[in-house]
Amino acid sequence: MKTSLNDSLSSLMDVGEFQLRDIDLPDSFEAATEELEVARIQIQIEQYAQEAAIIEAQTLIFQAQADANITIIDAQAAADALDITLTAEGILLSELATAVGLNSTELLTYLWIQAILEHDSSYLIIGENTPILWEL
Repeated sequence: MKTSLNDSLSSLMDVGEFQLRDIDLPDSFEAATEELEVARIQIQIEQYAQEAAIIEAQTLIFQAQADANITIIDAQAAADALDITLTAEGILLSELATAVGLNSTELLTYLWIQAILEHDSSYLIIGENTPILWEL
């Protein structure tokens, strides 16, 4: 800065030393600089908010996928348990029919009677065309 000042004033004077003590910028320039900094900070805040929203959305997606997987696993486990139970009941009924010497019709009659005996309602309707209301 000293050299530049000395070159421009060399025809008038010789600048030995130069010390700049204070620069007074116009208020409009200072206000514009402050507005620029505020805008930069606001942009950063918005970028951080956007990143937080993206992370939150990804977290919700991961949680939904985990919940869906849990539902699938639970449903498969329930289906497998029911399959095992029904297979075991089928084997048991087959062995019962063989041991007692029942044919298919007799086995179904036995199961029907068991269902009536285990019925937990106060009333039982029996019949095909003319139902009978039977109080238990």
